[in-house]
Amino acid sequence: MKRFAAPAIVVCVALSVATGRAQDIKLTGIISVPTLKCALLEVPAKNPLLRVHILSEGDNAEGLSVKRIDAASGRVEVEYGGATRLLRLNSTKAGPDDIDATNTLQSAVSLRSADFRSVSSIYGRLKGRTILVHPELRVREFSTTAAATNASEVADALEKMFRQYELATIPDGTNFIMLVPNTLTNSVHPRSGEMHPGEAAEIIEVGQMNFPRTDAFVVLRIYQMLTGRTFVYNQHMEGNTSIIDSPVSGEIYFVNTSSLSKNEAIYALETLFDWNGIKIIPIDDKSFKVEIVPYLKRPH
Repeated sequence: MKRFAAPAIVVCVALSVATGRAQDIKLTGIISVPTLKCALLEVPAKNPLLRVHILSEGDNAEGLSVKRIDAASGRVEVEYGGATRLLRLNSTKAGPDDIDATNTLQSAVSLRSADFRSVSSIYGRLKGRTILVHPELRVREFSTTAAATNASEVADALEKMFRQYELATIPDGTNFIMLVPNTLTNSVHPRSGEMHPGEAAEIIEVGQMNFPRTDAFVVLRIYQMLTGRTFVYNQHMEGNTSIIDSPVSGEIYFVNTSSLSKNEAIYALETLFDWNGIKIIPIDDKSFKVEIVPYLKRPH
């Protein structure tokens, strides 16, 4: 079976964690059911895109390691910068409907201003699908408290929370779910079920496509590699020098929380480009160009 090498797909940002105090670490959530026990944490990274982490006991990332998760008390013991600290989950805010947060000790799902990237990743992992997050998603932090006894009930609790935040989860084929504002449900068109599956041997493993809000121009280069087609740039001359005009701007957020075929990965990027007003236009079977749809002409 052919598998894509991670360095060829993942956009790696070689930035280290800033020197931070242990008290700068923020615990934003705990999920605790038999098949998933993890903490949602934020650390003071130089690059803000590296701040959020989902870690289980024994895991470590960016100099942060989790020693113990005590869901019953809402506490997590971590080691960071050579110091050990016991973090407590803030229970002052439970959600958009002012849910009583006093039940945290009995809850399997406890989120307090948890970053949308962590929440969508956990949701995708639980559903066994990759989440396509619409760029018009204005909610950047989620809070909720819910009881659950298994992974399926955790996913149900997250879907209920999304509805409270006026967001819709729309199944797209067998491997994707679209997460979009309620106001835009009529403007999105799930169509992965119509896609040719391609070669089953070409597999992109979970997490190999990781764009934590990556420059759209960089993602277009990844798309070029996946399709094997040449991106034809707009160019102009300055004296005797040919200058490439970058035709795109903005950021793309995408993490594959399920294994994808190459065709599925291409479909996911084309969907996100479309939502971001980047229209892919084939020139022939070996090249493509892009056109930008002005923001005011996009559904929002």
